[in-house]
Amino acid sequence: MGSSVARILDRAIEYEVRGSGPPCLFAPIGWGIDYTLWAHYLTGLEKKLTMVYLNPRGIGESSKITSPSDFSMDSTVSDMERLRKHLGFEKIAVMGHSAGGFSALKYAIRRPENVSALVLIATAADTRYEAGFDDLLRTDKRIASIHKEMASPGNEEMTKEDLMRRNLILMFPVYFKDYEPFRGEFEELLSASKMSPDHLRYHQQVDLREYDVLDDLPKISCPALILAGRHDPICPPKFSQVMDDAIPESKLMVFEDSGHWPLIEEKDDFVQSVVGFLEGT
Repeated sequence: MGSSVARILDRAIEYEVRGSGPPCLFAPIGWGIDYTLWAHYLTGLEKKLTMVYLNPRGIGESSKITSPSDFSMDSTVSDMERLRKHLGFEKIAVMGHSAGGFSALKYAIRRPENVSALVLIATAADTRYEAGFDDLLRTDKRIASIHKEMASPGNEEMTKEDLMRRNLILMFPVYFKDYEPFRGEFEELLSASKMSPDHLRYHQQVDLREYDVLDDLPKISCPALILAGRHDPICPPKFSQVMDDAIPESKLMVFEDSGHWPLIEEKDDFVQSVVGFLEGT
């Protein structure tokens, strides 16, 4: 195993292919982090699936950013399609977690002929979930305290990437039902991940303001598995229910002992659910 770089026309796309079986493309996380963390926690899928990961432009060995639009979800969706063609897959399952689910949904809507199935994990079809999290900032003292600490400038030696990493380490415990069993490994992986504060800024200021695929959900023609964590504070199951109601051929599963990360907190059940679904499509 190890990453490769596909040079497709004017683009370089860093990617990695792991496992064996039907192909499944994992959509990049649009706010500026490489695939290190997710590839680690999704290894349980590799006995049954060929997992394909890629880095968005501006991260790792993928092409450098040359214009603001290179940060966008639309650019990510374009590179997902370029990579599918490069690898020679006629059809491919597409998986997305959290903000990666936004790109997965956009890809399935725009390229229905190329998508065999869709797996959506702790994600949403628009940004109404943000209002709920804003309420938590006002009412949950722990979350409010963490956000206050995240707003502090850090020390003089910190780069912007280091500051972003520090803030993720501060905030991610809130996203789990029970973070402690995973803290050491999770923070070690975050520390090893490549990050881009410029991606995060674009995601917050541009992509999130424009993201809304609710009206397009009925156009999704492939089977979709929608997975949610009962204790997810950022994207609770009601937003998964909205997608399940709108996508014609979908199945919703709620993990009762998970927050935003059922792929970690209930890993075995997660793997069994995803493999069973994809093997049946």
